[in-house]
Amino acid sequence: MEVSGPRGVRRAVILNSEGSWLLKFHAATSSLKSQERTGWRLRGVREPESVADHSLALAVLSCVLAAARGLDPGRAAIIAVLHDLPEAFTGDLTPEEKEAIGKEKLCEMEDFALEGLLNHAPSEVRSLLVDALKDYRYGISPEARLVRDLDKLEMVLQAIEYSDELGPEGVKEFVESALRGLNDKDISTLIGELLRDRRST
Repeated sequence: MEVSGPRGVRRAVILNSEGSWLLKFHAATSSLKSQERTGWRLRGVREPESVADHSLALAVLSCVLAAARGLDPGRAAIIAVLHDLPEAFTGDLTPEEKEAIGKEKLCEMEDFALEGLLNHAPSEVRSLLVDALKDYRYGISPEARLVRDLDKLEMVLQAIEYSDELGPEGVKEFVESALRGLNDKDISTLIGELLRDRRST
């Protein structure tokens, strides 16, 4: 069986045979390599990053800052690298699409996709993924809360990288979106410093 997200994103193949769980994970993660981040594409970025690009960058940021703060860097990296795995099945939805679907329904969609992905997986793998994604969704652990805030920082950094294509107003849109949901004061301060440095150059 194949499952595809909206807007023709690459399909993630779900294999049904016993013992195929590792191949399921490869198919799902491989689909994220070619799935462009929707927000950048809709705003005219010609070669936007993929979901996998974003997840890797976020995992590295999360790992090193967690270590610097005395948190568990491995835990932070795991949460970060897995946080967008459901998008192999839902696609990279815009905030407007998520709002139209509704939070409860979106969670149901993600959980349904995850259940299919975890079919036949060892219990240890099931526990790892379910726990990591639940932690990220609700911000239970300090590592998950850090990843959630670094997700917003990574978006700002990418917007700055795309500034020639986005223009000042485009960058401002993503910065304001990031700051609205940001709780970490140090990360907020860093974003402010980045913007001041840009204005002074």
